[in-house]
Amino acid sequence: ISDQAEAVPIVPEPTAMAATSLPSQPEPLAQATASLTPTTVLTPDTTTTATLPLHRLDLRITPNTIHIGECARLSYELEALTEVRLNREPLLVTDNRGSLVVCPEINTTYRLSGLDAQGKVVSQTVALTVIPATPTVPSGGGSILVSTTAGCKFALETLGTANSNLCRFSPDGQRISAPAADGSLWVIGVDGQTFQQVINPARRFFIWGDTVWSPQGAYIAFSAVGLDGLGSGVGYYHLATGNMVYLGPDAQLGKSATAAWPRWTQDGRLIITW
Repeated sequence: ISDQAEAVPIVPEPTAMAATSLPSQPEPLAQATASLTPTTVLTPDTTTTATLPLHRLDLRITPNTIHIGECARLSYELEALTEVRLNREPLLVTDNRGSLVVCPEINTTYRLSGLDAQGKVVSQTVALTVIPATPTVPSGGGSILVSTTAGCKFALETLGTANSNLCRFSPDGQRISAPAADGSLWVIGVDGQTFQQVINPARRFFIWGDTVWSPQGAYIAFSAVGLDGLGSGVGYYHLATGNMVYLGPDAQLGKSATAAWPRWTQDGRLIITW
């Protein structure tokens, strides 16, 4: 963003905002996996950095759908991590169609994410060891759902996919901003009753980086790359009105003029970026 860029005022935040409910809701996660027959047993070795309770929400973003379920957090694909070994717990791995799957490489370590009692994200690593029947692998980069033998669900998170790990909870903990793989931005209620696409791929930019809620939850700031081939810029979206501002880099500076990773000031009136 050049020094000559016109300043865009941000309206002071309201204390409440409107939520939009789409007419059709995604299939409940319990229904999607109800017919699953556990003929394949997966035994992980796990290390956790904090207690990982199995509650809240499982939100899975695939190239064509957003699917809301019962428990942990977000997933899109798998990413291998360094293996760390500790205790064991039987797991069952399915794809988003409810078919039994295994990870592409046996004894590979992946990351699990969830929420602690205060709503903060905590992670643990999991090494999946297959006692095989005939394993299958999901096609098309579909998300992977992990279930414990008690029936509660995790989501295997991919840090290598530039969108699914950049989701953020609103300040009140009731909504999630979720950049999808097609460059769009969604806002999802953690109760599974409301979700809306607030920025669609038809816009003139592609959301790629961090999304940041303003202190009162009225705005979402984001990083995006314009379709004009220039560098990254930042923008913000007002949820109550649908108004949006995107500040791209100065065309004279080309791709070297980059802005990303926005942050709000405490009063919610200014955005800081670099």
